[in-house]
Amino acid sequence: MKIRVEKRRFIVYVVVLAASIVFASYFGGPVSFVWLYAMILVLPLSVLYLFVSYHYLRIYQEIDVMKQTKGENHTYRAVLENEGILPLHNMTLVVYTDRCVLYDIFEGTKVSLDSFERIELCSDIRCLF
Repeated sequence: MKIRVEKRRFIVYVVVLAASIVFASYFGGPVSFVWLYAMILVLPLSVLYLFVSYHYLRIYQEIDVMKQTKGENHTYRAVLENEGILPLHNMTLVVYTDRCVLYDIFEGTKVSLDSFERIELCSDIRCLF
């Protein structure tokens, strides 16, 4: 699993966190500290959400034959299943194009799964080695 951190959004988070610290230190009060604690908890809660989502993601793959020969076309089936209550958004599929050719599943396809949702991807596959 690859995790990508978008630099622009992280910079915006750091700037807003710094502004929250300044706001809480100058003005005080419950509203400014609630905002500050909310900004501090965004990062750990995001990491927790990531690990919980990874735990409930199930991926099953199969090919219709036990032994695949180079150059022959076979049916490939992949099932992506979310067994948790948290939705999974914008997962990017990675295809090893140096090993096989998938005709209906493309590199970089975005897949989103809601709670307890299951998606089945089918394609023809040809082995290159």
